[in-house]
Amino acid sequence: MIYLPRKTYFQLLVLGISSLIFSILTLCFSSYIFSISKKPQQTSLPFITGKPLPSKYLIDGSVMSPVFDQGPRGTCYLFQIISILESQYKKQGLRNGYLQENEYLKLSVEGLAYKMVQLCQQYPNSPPCINSPRLLNTSDAGSLSEFLDFVDYFPEFKKYVVPANCCVYQQKPQNEMICPNIDNCIKNNPIEFNILRRYYTQNIEDTKQWLYQLGLPSGFSITMPQQRYIFPCSNRLVNNSLSCLNRDFRCPDDPREFCSIEDFKLFKASDAEFIFHKTGRTVPGTGHAMTLVGYNDNFSPKMTYNFTGRSPQTGGFIIKNSWGSRGHTYEYLLDMMTEDQDAMYCPDKDNVMRWIPASYECIKQYRDGDKCSLDTILTRGKRIMKSSDTLKCVNKTHCDVNSTYYLLRESSSSLSPSIVWSKYGVPLSRVIRVKGNDSPVIETIETLPIQHLYYAFQLRDDLIEPPVEGKCGYVMFFYDDLLDMKKMTQGQSRGYFIVQGVDVEFTKTSFKGSGSRLNYTLVDRSISTYKEIDSRDPLDFTELL
Repeated sequence: MIYLPRKTYFQLLVLGISSLIFSILTLCFSSYIFSISKKPQQTSLPFITGKPLPSKYLIDGSVMSPVFDQGPRGTCYLFQIISILESQYKKQGLRNGYLQENEYLKLSVEGLAYKMVQLCQQYPNSPPCINSPRLLNTSDAGSLSEFLDFVDYFPEFKKYVVPANCCVYQQKPQNEMICPNIDNCIKNNPIEFNILRRYYTQNIEDTKQWLYQLGLPSGFSITMPQQRYIFPCSNRLVNNSLSCLNRDFRCPDDPREFCSIEDFKLFKASDAEFIFHKTGRTVPGTGHAMTLVGYNDNFSPKMTYNFTGRSPQTGGFIIKNSWGSRGHTYEYLLDMMTEDQDAMYCPDKDNVMRWIPASYECIKQYRDGDKCSLDTILTRGKRIMKSSDTLKCVNKTHCDVNSTYYLLRESSSSLSPSIVWSKYGVPLSRVIRVKGNDSPVIETIETLPIQHLYYAFQLRDDLIEPPVEGKCGYVMFFYDDLLDMKKMTQGQSRGYFIVQGVDVEFTKTSFKGSGSRLNYTLVDRSISTYKEIDSRDPLDFTELL
C-alpha cells in the first residue's frame, strides 16, 4: 500500500475532481453514451412474494437475438433498444407459432437512428429533441428513455421500427444514416406495437427481482469504470501530457519529481477479464448502454494468474454487449462452462492473462518461441496451444516495432508472467526482446499496466483464432463494481447505473402467418436464423474441433 502525504492527497483530490468534471462534460460526446439525467416514467410492478430468488438466472436463451457489433459509432443505446424489441418480438412469435426456434426478426438500427435525427431536424424544439443528449444531425449518444420520449410525443414514431432490410447498419461513421428507401418501407411496414408498461431502478436486488419476474431483457446503462494509475513525468507515456508540461502534480513520496495520472478503461480490451485484475484506483469514466439478460450470485472467475493479492470478485449481472464477439459465452458466466471451454468459443486475442510466456534461457538457446514452454496446455479457439506466444510490437510508444517479443516467464516451475511493481503501484510486465542477430535482452515495459499490454503488443498472426460468431459478446458486471461506482458518483447529477425496461406487445398482424393480408416482403427479407449450441453437456465440443 502507498501512503500519500496530506498535500499529495489534496493534489489527487483536485485532479480527481477535474477529471470527474471532464468525464461529465465528455459524457455526451463519448462514443459510448447514455443519458439518465431525466427520471424515466415508471409503472407499478408488483413483486412476487414468498418465493426466494434463485442464485442464478438467465432469460430464456431461445428468445435472445445474437450479439452484434456497433463498430466505432456511438450507437450502443440503439442496439440496446433494438435488442429488447427483437427479443420481445421473438418471444411473442414463438408463443403464437409464428416463428421457429432458430428464427428471429432482425430490426433496423440504422433506420431508427435516421428517423430520430430527421424528426429533430424537422422539430428541433420538440421535447424529445430538446432533452436529447445527441448533437444535431448525429446518431451518436442517446438512451432508452429518449426512445420512449419519441414514442410518446410523435404518434407515428412506432411505425419507424422497421425490418433491418429497410436500412442496413453501417459500421463506418461516414456511411451512417443512408436510407434511401426508408419512407417506402415505413409505408409498407406491418410491424406495430403497444407499450404495456415501463420500469426502471438503480437497485441491485430490485433488478434481479424484475429480471426473474418478467423474463425479459432490460436496458443496462452504466458509468464505465476506469483504473487510475500514477506515472512519473520522466515516463514517455506521460512526459508530454498537460499535467507534466504544467508541472501540476508532485509525485507521492518524492516531492522533487512531478507525476501525471493516467486512466485506463477496463473494457478497452476485448472482454471483462480486466475487471478481474483490478490494481489501480477505480474511477468513473464515460457512459455505455448494454442489455441485461441474467445474473449469477456465485460466479467467481478462475484467474489464470492472480498477481493482485486480492480475492476474485463474486456475483454480478450477465450483460449482452454490442461490441461484436468480444467477451464470453453466457454459459460460462452461468458456471455451465469452464474457462478453457469458454475459450474454445471465445478466444480473446487481447487477454494478456492468456498469453503464454517463455523463459529467457529457452529464447536465448532457440530464438524461437514455438520451442519454448512446451509444458503448456492452453485452449485457444479450435487449437490447443503447447508453446509460448510470439508477440509483435504495434505501438512505438511502448516498444520497438522492429523487434520480436515474448512475455518473460516467472520461473521454470511457474507459467505466470514475470511482473515488477513501480513505486507508484503499477504492475509492469517483463519481456524478452529479440532483434536481428543480437542477444535477447530482458526489458520492463514501464508505460503500461500488464493488464493493458494489448496497447503495445499483438499475438503473431498465426496464433490468433477467430471466435464463434453470435455465441460470444457477453460480459459479467460485478455487484462490487457497481457499489464502487455508486460511491465514486455520490452526489453527482448522473447516476452510476440504471436498469430500465419496457414491456411491449406486438400486434397480431405484425407477424407473417397471422392470417393478415398485409405485405410481409420486408419481414421475409429480414428473418434471420442462427443455431444455438447445446451446452447441456459442456464437455461435448466436437463440432468445434
